[in-house]
Amino acid sequence: MTKKGLDAACLEHQLRCAEAGLRLLAENLVDQALVMLDAQGHVLRWNDAAQRMKGYRAEEIVGRDFSVFYSGPEIERGIPQRDLGIATVMGRFEDEGWRLRKDGTGFRARVVCTAIRDHIGNLLGFAQFTQRLPGFDGATTGHAPCSMEAVSLTQTLLECRAMVAPRAQRRGVYLGFSRVDTPCVIKADRLHVQQVLVTLLSNAIDRNRAGGLVKVECSASAPQRMRVSVRDSGAWLSPDQLAGLLPPCAPGEEIAGPENRDSAGLALAQRLVESMGGSIGAQSTPGEGSVFWIELVVATAPQPSPDDAELFVLTQPPIRGV
Repeated sequence: MTKKGLDAACLEHQLRCAEAGLRLLAENLVDQALVMLDAQGHVLRWNDAAQRMKGYRAEEIVGRDFSVFYSGPEIERGIPQRDLGIATVMGRFEDEGWRLRKDGTGFRARVVCTAIRDHIGNLLGFAQFTQRLPGFDGATTGHAPCSMEAVSLTQTLLECRAMVAPRAQRRGVYLGFSRVDTPCVIKADRLHVQQVLVTLLSNAIDRNRAGGLVKVECSASAPQRMRVSVRDSGAWLSPDQLAGLLPPCAPGEEIAGPENRDSAGLALAQRLVESMGGSIGAQSTPGEGSVFWIELVVATAPQPSPDDAELFVLTQPPIRGV
């Protein structure tokens, strides 16, 4: 056998041994999810603990991009690709944060992602270990605990606009934000508000038509309450459809299943808003489209300095789709 043939046979033997070792490790991990990814981040295989933790059967998840375990705002910011990039360069990436189950509920986890290379340094893929952290049962409440603070609503809107603008451009949808003349600071969990608004904006963009409009408006709805409305020019939603998207839900009740991604996302948004002492609602008009709104509690905060003034100017020319 030639040297080239010996090298190939040696590499194949190493790969079989590595795969057998990982399979044995995966089968014996009870409390840790092991997900094997290819070099592009697609799921190759996973163990029983991963199925229990994340809710997907193997046939449902194999071949899908691992970003399905991340939230919408994180995907928009490119966080999944960033994590793999760090693991590729450094050999290992470790993080503690929130991950999503199949049903849209969240759980806090410690994640370790390790790059796998062959004997000459070529990337074969990644091994990702996930350990669920105690202190939160997302299967019953459907959202992370709140960290209430004074949050600039206008700053958050600017961040959300940046996240969804590429999506609007891809679908050829105009995106407009109304002017907020007075700085508004709300009492809320910043990440929860961001997640809810990105959900509403993404749904409005996806429901829309090419050349349609998604418009965000802010107004005082009651003393110490601020309403943020997301209007779209998509198809009319019947009362039954609206009721299905935002059903009444008792505390501790399961969130809507994944059969309807919009329903699951809005159900989670509803829980997040209510956990912050707010409310959510919707209405739809034939020939005009739909509006989904949230109301949140206004907090008292000092006026911004002149250097911060541009943060509160949300009027921009609509972003034209391509």
